Amino acid sequence: YIYPVLDVDFVYGAVASSNSPFCEEAKPVLVTVFPFNTKGSLKDLIYRSRWQDDWGQKYCQRSEGLPLLQVQRLGRQILEALLFLQERGFPPFGHLHSGNVIIQNGVARLTGFENTLLGFSSRIHPMVKSILPATPAVIDTICFGHVLFEMCSGYELYAPKPTARHLEDLQSYPQVIEVLDYIFNNPSEEYPTIASLAILEFFRNIDLREMR
Repeated sequence: YIYPVLDVDFVYGAVASSNSPFCEEAKPVLVTVFPFNTKGSLKDLIYRSRWQDDWGQKYCQRSEGLPLLQVQRLGRQILEALLFLQERGFPPFGHLHSGNVIIQNGVARLTGFENTLLGFSSRIHPMVKSILPATPAVIDTICFGHVLFEMCSGYELYAPKPTARHLEDLQSYPQVIEVLDYIFNNPSEEYPTIASLAILEFFRNIDLREMR
């Protein structure tokens, strides 16, 4: 459930200086190389779009949610990818979003994890920092909640956590509402771990044929 990185390198190119458009200086540009995939990302799957369509157009309209069984299977696969990174001492990921999940042969494969090692800040961090506790690892739990919401609602959650109005759009997914409530409104006021999410009844009975 991890999408491989083939190469990471710095390319130095001449760019215009901020002081003068005629003065050029070499600046490093980070290049990350991945295998080519014609199926696109989880975001493409949610919005029924093609990977080669213009990014500014293909995600601008709300889509229908994915079938429940598909949400369960893809969600469990994403959780397994996060557990894989955790068990190997990888730092909190924080870059999980639907565009960083590649769909290959119907299987979710996590990508973008090199951003953590390269020191890039998460794009979701400014939005959720108000609900982030001191424990860094919970960023992955919060990000997973956002992805789960998007898979069912057909639109991205632009709020730290789902409100009652957001949950009205998930009335046909009562089990997902329970999972989101467990993530964001835990009575203990602590966010559940990725491991505890993976053993929820909603996810644990999914057949992970790729793990055999």
